[in-house]
Amino acid sequence: RSKAGMKTLADMLHPMPTGDFFKAHFEKQFLHSKQDRPLTNLFSLDELLSTLKNNSLAFEQDINACRYDGQVKHSLNPCCGGGGCQSTPAAADADAVAKLFHEKGATLQFHQPQRYSPALQELVYNLEQEFGCLVGTNLYVTPPGCQGLAPHHDDIEAFVLQLEGSKKWRLYKPLEELAVSYSTDLPRESIGEPIAEIELHQGDLLYFPRGQIHEAVCTGDSHSTHLTISTYQEWSLATLMVNVLPQCISSSARDMLALRKGLPPRFLQTAGQLHGTNTQRNVLQQMRAVMQSDDFWDNLEEHFPTAVDQFAMDFTMARLPPPSMPKTGTPPTITAADRVQLQHEHHFRAVPDEDAEGEVLVLWHGIRNKPSQHMMGGCADNDDEDEGGDPEDEQRLVLPMEAMPLLMSLMPGKEGYPKMVVSDLPMGEEAAVAVCQELANLGLLVVV
Repeated sequence: RSKAGMKTLADMLHPMPTGDFFKAHFEKQFLHSKQDRPLTNLFSLDELLSTLKNNSLAFEQDINACRYDGQVKHSLNPCCGGGGCQSTPAAADADAVAKLFHEKGATLQFHQPQRYSPALQELVYNLEQEFGCLVGTNLYVTPPGCQGLAPHHDDIEAFVLQLEGSKKWRLYKPLEELAVSYSTDLPRESIGEPIAEIELHQGDLLYFPRGQIHEAVCTGDSHSTHLTISTYQEWSLATLMVNVLPQCISSSARDMLALRKGLPPRFLQTAGQLHGTNTQRNVLQQMRAVMQSDDFWDNLEEHFPTAVDQFAMDFTMARLPPPSMPKTGTPPTITAADRVQLQHEHHFRAVPDEDAEGEVLVLWHGIRNKPSQHMMGGCADNDDEDEGGDPEDEQRLVLPMEAMPLLMSLMPGKEGYPKMVVSDLPMGEEAAVAVCQELANLGLLVVV
């Protein structure tokens, strides 16, 4: 557990060990941990209003205002342009937001506040390291006695941290365990009675798995501020298989005659919901026989690593960059005599590709990802980047295919990162110096 504020999953779960949490609660059972600890360094209502004053933010894109009246959730987002709710989202002026909060009883939902909070950014970065997938956050500020959202369930693992005030949560039995998509607002007659009623106070944690139906109302005489940390969205075995198996099967077809054999004549006329016949069943049996063969699984194992590298691209290209990366400075000039060490290996993927000169190795990386755009789908500001450039150029490094053994020799093992002399790397000396220089320029390699 960190002694310098909330920085890790262990800090969030304290005093429960993380191992116990994963065994007993993760994807299984909600957890309420009572903690009397200050968390306003992560975010607060005052910090939200200050952020709105100091940045050009918009309703819908950055913040939502809503209120639930017990039957229906009402959006209180103002629109501009004279076209009602189909118009361009209005600017989220701090005074206008405060007026909605105080006069209309609006719950304020602020998207991805880690973009503006170094402390929260550090926590989210560490959580992305620990979970190995994207982590997002939403901040909810609710006036006393009010409720913002109708009962619903989400498609994420939710960690709720109560930052200010108090809030009463009602949890209901899931309609679908580990739901693959979020729900619409659910009518009360469809969800039954609560299975738990939990009041969170400042410092408390509430965890519940995706699919858990929930609602929350602010209690007490002051506003409630809570942070929902979300992860594991579209991060299941099904997601992996949908993304990886097509590429594996396509690659395996080059080596397996059984996969290259044609479909029966008039197949489409004898398959489908209305047209299904014995031909359809025969093709299914043929598919089963191929997929159960040793040849198929040998090929799957061979092509699986490359397919996983492709699957990892979304995470690599969207995650937070390492907080330790220098903002400025000149990278070291690499020589053949230098002793070097790789770093941040989880922030890049090496994928074979082809260009005009033939087969190359493309190193896709997230080293220069912009924290201000994290989890915003590219709609946030560009951190004063020059206009007109290709964003992908900032996220890829093209290397010769011969660089793969060099990279493999620098990857960490049981004893950590090896320290290698450049001239000893498995590549020609001149080429090894050039590749190491490119890695050093990105901050992926240091001289030790």
